[in-house]
Amino acid sequence: MNIELNDMTDVAINKEFKSLADLFEFSMGKFSKSIAYYHKNEQITFAEVDEKSRAVAGWIQEYTDLVPGDRVLVQLPNIPEFAIINYGCLRAGLVLVNICTSIKDIGYLLQDSEAKIAFFSKDINPDLASTHLDSSLEFRVSIEAHDLSENSLSLNDIYEKGCLITLLPRDSDLDDLCLLQYTDGTSGRPKGACLSHRNIITNLLQLMQRVENVHDRNSEIVVCPLPFHHIFAFVANFALTFSCGNANILIPDLWDTKHIVEVMRKHKVTCFIGMNSLFHSLLEDDEFIELDFTSLSSSFCGGYPLSVSVAENWRLLTGIRITEGYGLTEASMGVCLNEPGNEQLETVGPPLIGTSVEVWNENDEPLGFGEVGQIVVKGPQVIKRYWKDEALNEKMFSSDGFHRTGDLGLLRYNGHIKLLNRKDDSIWVGDSIVYPREVEEVLVSADGVREAVVIGENDPLKGSRLHAFVIVTKDFVSKSELIEYCRDMLPDFYVPEKVTVTERLPRSSLGRVLRGKLRGQ
Repeated sequence: MNIELNDMTDVAINKEFKSLADLFEFSMGKFSKSIAYYHKNEQITFAEVDEKSRAVAGWIQEYTDLVPGDRVLVQLPNIPEFAIINYGCLRAGLVLVNICTSIKDIGYLLQDSEAKIAFFSKDINPDLASTHLDSSLEFRVSIEAHDLSENSLSLNDIYEKGCLITLLPRDSDLDDLCLLQYTDGTSGRPKGACLSHRNIITNLLQLMQRVENVHDRNSEIVVCPLPFHHIFAFVANFALTFSCGNANILIPDLWDTKHIVEVMRKHKVTCFIGMNSLFHSLLEDDEFIELDFTSLSSSFCGGYPLSVSVAENWRLLTGIRITEGYGLTEASMGVCLNEPGNEQLETVGPPLIGTSVEVWNENDEPLGFGEVGQIVVKGPQVIKRYWKDEALNEKMFSSDGFHRTGDLGLLRYNGHIKLLNRKDDSIWVGDSIVYPREVEEVLVSADGVREAVVIGENDPLKGSRLHAFVIVTKDFVSKSELIEYCRDMLPDFYVPEKVTVTERLPRSSLGRVLRGKLRGQ
């Protein structure tokens, strides 16, 4: 693949690749006989993905009036159809709008994106097949071929019609919109991040450069439990591993640890990509800890800070260190990543090649080493704008092109970034600021505490008081002893005044704890 990074600031992409579709077509041709996806008892080769995605693109070009740049909404779990549809739509020049499968009321996303086609499963969201949706939708395509409403098509029909069509050439530009990726919307309406083909391809190259010493192209078998609709898995699994000719084992349900155990018992898995809470759940699964991990050569974590206890326990069990990184939707996914084999706990590693990361104070002034402030990023993988929101563009981007992430962290002397928490999650206790992650790390180091989340509650005297929500194991003793444990380990203003034991925590589609919902309890 004749694509390379020239230096720390310039990204060169061969002229033959003018879009993400061009890159994927290259991979489909080069790795045609290799397995692209394992799903249940199926094995889907790159050639099969090529054939079916070509049919999807052919149907769009021949049987619709859609033109390149039009949006297509996809609401599907990690199944082969998700990949085939996404590749096919890219080949037709459409802009992808992938949304979470748990969202039932998608009216806002349809109207805001002005999507003209929706691909869905009626078992997941039957409302998408209805006729009363007030949107720009012209076509509704169900992956099921039975019990369809009169205004829905089946994916099989599209395959049959599209396979007979010769694709028209694409007139693509690297700066064209590729992916309209909506944020989780945990605080207000979801925001649409406008990711170009250049943004995503650049990020793929940056990630390839960082992991080149541990990943063999066309030989990796990667477990894929993280949902494709999230930017993390879209880039890391859907795009990166596919571009490198690797095989993904698709897990439709993120929390189905039984399924994960089954596929890891069956296949010689070489790479596992997850996030902190998933690693934690697996480490407590009796069947998982009995697996043979000799084939596993790498593990990657993102989406939420990796706890020290999870990292250490994973290393002791598997013999493999978890390589932690940091990213966000607005940066195509990747901003920082530890160097495999040289991981440093409690950091997300140094910035990727070509990426500038700084830590700013409230006046947008760069801070020195060890000083806590807002992380800001700039690089070729970072978006230039949000969808139809100039006010947000003004707020989130500085005049010199840095994106304000809303995350707090600090820069270490060795260039590594330590991530603390969202800026809005910081808690003022009296005249001192508390970073919840630092309290949570102490809580989970106590016997019997599996997971902990700390929020601030209003206090008439101190402004806020700390309230810890914990998920516990059978070794847990009492809430009072946990508070005393914190007193021995933390400054007084860092000690939770209240502890609530709970069986579960509210989470986003990627497992991130929704602190706002806890504040309402």
